[in-house]
Amino acid sequence: MTTNRELRIDLSELDNFAHTEQMILSTDDHVGPDLVMELLSTLSDVISFIPTTLNINVEQDLICFLHYELENRHWYITHRDPERQQWRAFGMVDVGETCGRLDYICIHELLRAGVSVDLDWQPKPVSQVKLRT
Repeated sequence: MTTNRELRIDLSELDNFAHTEQMILSTDDHVGPDLVMELLSTLSDVISFIPTTLNINVEQDLICFLHYELENRHWYITHRDPERQQWRAFGMVDVGETCGRLDYICIHELLRAGVSVDLDWQPKPVSQVKLRT
């Protein structure tokens, strides 16, 4: 069982990947606080498995651990920044003319722009991600 102290630490770390406060405050009758905490806990577990950008090997089929989206724009995170603040994560970009390009992604800027993490996303290889055509 997660203690309050562990949960505070997790939420502090998760703020670098998602709008956790907004998720908690926006709970309604259909999504109670227990479900939100379960989703945040799952997100924390996924983040713990993401390799850092110090270990990128584009020759292999990278795993997309996180998916961010806003309207018809998508970002798939395969590697996280080794620093706490996520300035230089790495992954696949599916935005406008940039469809399926591997590049560095600033999660911090995505969050500032209102982009949301997809809490229903299940990690999968890049080769299995359906891009816009």
